[in-house]
Amino acid sequence: MDSFHSGRAWASDVITAWQGERLLSRSLVLATADEPDLMAHQIDRPAGVPGPEQSQLVTGTVFPGAEARMATEPDAALSGVPSMSFWTRMPTPVGSTAASQAI
Repeated sequence: MDSFHSGRAWASDVITAWQGERLLSRSLVLATADEPDLMAHQIDRPAGVPGPEQSQLVTGTVFPGAEARMATEPDAALSGVPSMSFWTRMPTPVGSTAASQAI
């Protein structure tokens, strides 16, 4: 077993199984500890980006049950690199800590 990452809430190890000189399998094992508050921070909204209620609802591929709103259209004028701003949220609780962490 080789430790790949060891953090406060998440860790991962690489598990390798050998039979003699023959490699049987190699797996990445993820481990987590429950935390009472999954999101305790946020970044400041960029200047000129409207709030979620003023943004256009996006239809299409979003995590099942999630809502996405496009706050800005693609724009390369500011930095020369196309960029867009989106709001994404789950309007209702997902029901379990594991599902919340996965999302």
